[in-house]
Amino acid sequence: MLKDKVKNDIVLAQSICKALRSGNKESIEKLYYLYHRFFISFTRKLLYEMNKAEDVLSEFWTELLNAKAICAYEGKHNASLRGYLTKILKWRIIDKNRKKKIVTTPNLPPESENRTKKERQRRLINESLLTLGEISQRDADLVRMKYEGLTYKEMAEQELTDKASDRQAVERRTDAIKKQFTRPQTGSMARFSLILNRVMAGYGWEPADLRTY
Repeated sequence: MLKDKVKNDIVLAQSICKALRSGNKESIEKLYYLYHRFFISFTRKLLYEMNKAEDVLSEFWTELLNAKAICAYEGKHNASLRGYLTKILKWRIIDKNRKKKIVTTPNLPPESENRTKKERQRRLINESLLTLGEISQRDADLVRMKYEGLTYKEMAEQELTDKASDRQAVERRTDAIKKQFTRPQTGSMARFSLILNRVMAGYGWEPADLRTY
């Protein structure tokens, strides 16, 4: 059953779809005012060249003017219109990142090379977490919390914040999280590592390209 917000998003998308097909390009402004601030923040976090974010978004909005993507939105899996468009934007960003030539830095001083590698690490982790989130948002949340330095117990306490959480409940949730996180092949970290390696391979990076001193 579709959520009310998704139903409203479908109505909005159909309205804009009809307007675009009739030649009213200005109708896209409704989406621009709703989502552009989010899209610019999202793009800057993921794009390898942050200063190119506006260019990427300009191309993205221009692409939406052909109405195909907007007209194709049906709210499948209760995905919001913003989530649906964000997924399309994400792949445009990934394509842009992969087209960028990876600069080798053999002559840079260690400090500059480390900054470059840390930036690659950040983008690699962000992209991998976003991809994992499309498969399992909880796995992505657990990995994100682990990167933030939380223990399994702290993860459990965070998940139980709005619930009755006595000591036994926290212990049970802690044990469940640990099992989910460390399970071979299908656990949160195993899934994340697989995606991380695929993304890294897509950029043509090796572990040495990310290792700092």
